[in-house]
Amino acid sequence: MKEISKDEFKFVIKWSVLILAITCIPYLYGYLSAPSKLSFIGLSVCNSADFNTYLAWARQAKEGELLFKCQYTSEEQKRIFFNPLFLSLGVISRVTSLPLIGVFHIFRIISGFFLLFISYLFISFIISDKHIRRVAFFLILVSSGFGAYLYVLRLVNPQGSLLPIDLWVPEAITFWTIYLSPLFSISSALILTIFLLMLKFFKDGKIKFVLYAGLILLALGSIHPYDLFIVYPPLLFYSLYLSFKNKSFFKGLLLPFLTLFLFSLPIVLYNYWCLQENPIFQDWLSAPRLSPSPLSYILGYGFVFIFALLGGIRVLILKLVPDSDWGAAPDSGRGPVLNSDGGPVLSSGRGKDTQYLPLFWVLSSACLIYLPLSFQRKLIEGVHIPLCILAAEGLFWGAKKLKRLLDYQRLIRIIIILTIFSNLAVIATDLKVFRMHSFPYYLSKCEISAMDYLKDNTSSSSVVLCSYHLGNFLPARSGNRVFLGHYDQTLNSKEKERILRKFFNQEVGERFREKVLKEYNIGYLYYGKQEKALGGFNPDKCLLLARVYENEEVGIYKIVR
Repeated sequence: MKEISKDEFKFVIKWSVLILAITCIPYLYGYLSAPSKLSFIGLSVCNSADFNTYLAWARQAKEGELLFKCQYTSEEQKRIFFNPLFLSLGVISRVTSLPLIGVFHIFRIISGFFLLFISYLFISFIISDKHIRRVAFFLILVSSGFGAYLYVLRLVNPQGSLLPIDLWVPEAITFWTIYLSPLFSISSALILTIFLLMLKFFKDGKIKFVLYAGLILLALGSIHPYDLFIVYPPLLFYSLYLSFKNKSFFKGLLLPFLTLFLFSLPIVLYNYWCLQENPIFQDWLSAPRLSPSPLSYILGYGFVFIFALLGGIRVLILKLVPDSDWGAAPDSGRGPVLNSDGGPVLSSGRGKDTQYLPLFWVLSSACLIYLPLSFQRKLIEGVHIPLCILAAEGLFWGAKKLKRLLDYQRLIRIIIILTIFSNLAVIATDLKVFRMHSFPYYLSKCEISAMDYLKDNTSSSSVVLCSYHLGNFLPARSGNRVFLGHYDQTLNSKEKERILRKFFNQEVGERFREKVLKEYNIGYLYYGKQEKALGGFNPDKCLLLARVYENEEVGIYKIVR
């Protein structure tokens, strides 16, 4: 890695802090604008159902548990699930007395900064010139695809191929990653750290870097097991390339991969054991998270994809000049050094080979997202970063080719500005929705009080029957299990949704309700506005229920056995 100057560090810190501050604006608005009778849940419109599950895991840690179980289904389970991120969230919440959602956002900001900082270190290992580094970093910070343009033109088709991923797949875009969740940020940062350490190993030959990478790989597998699929293919292709080039198959391929495999083996075996022990985890894993059409990915990356394609082709087919800088000396004020064909020299400052790793990452991801796996779409995580590195290479080369027609530096700025609009649309959407102060992004104080009653007066093993949306909140707020609360963490969620609607239908007899309450071991009924909307059922007239709590909006009923 070429030395990073103090000015570069200041640049990275300044822009990282600014972007992270922007990501806080919708959440601060949602909290500060809440009417006196409502509470803001603190989560984005996108994927709030999933983020409540993260808080539910963390709540178990806050209550003193080391191993977790799924609270979004009524079936009995063993506590076997371990996740150090959710454990840390819960423990810190307990020690500091901060609310879980507050700790969630503190972690989101810290992990977001870590991701952006490690991204610049990764860029610096690939690119020597500070001008190209900064363009790559800006693209990582703000770029998205054509989704917003297509939406304005009314060309987005949710049922067809025109559904750009920058509108709905948060793992695919770095800005979304740092805006939504610490899980995405920390896992992406760990992936980059592993790649950085392996680059150090291939450069210096010191086995300690492989050992460090193995430890981080173990942590990554504990936090986000999907990402093990992301790490191995790029490293395999890169190792094969170096092995053939240097004719060193043991040191270049067998040694690092055997070491990484041994480090990751315990967490792979543990996750496999969890799947065998818990059918809920099997159902969860099998839930389809399939990739959309290739066109959705291409449109979702937009200009980044176009210029990354140009940069990738340049890396592959042009003769690169080793051990040369892209640009002039940092203080010279000149642009990148040009090679014989008029483009900037591509070099990592440690040799040309490092440029192949982002290329292999992108190519392997293009294959991974269409493997016959239920979680295809998850494997796009982090690929925005190598795409931006390649795009910066392609953008500078292409802009330089047009230097006689226009100011290439101005063209680069214009291209970067044109990439930001889908990210702005994400922020604008949340602000628009939060302005309405509507459910499920706001809960009434009465709903919160009823959940707190359950937290203080019932066991976390008690199963609560309620509407789907309230069921998504209860495990995170009260810690109870629920009959129905998540589209894939609730076992047989579609069937349970049908049962729930039938339960609240006033035409249904008591025998059916008694069977449901007994079969699913339900201990309490939560009955508020959402439950009333499901049908004409009146719990006060049901002999199976006894009211134990009531406020203006919500009644809590205990099941009479």
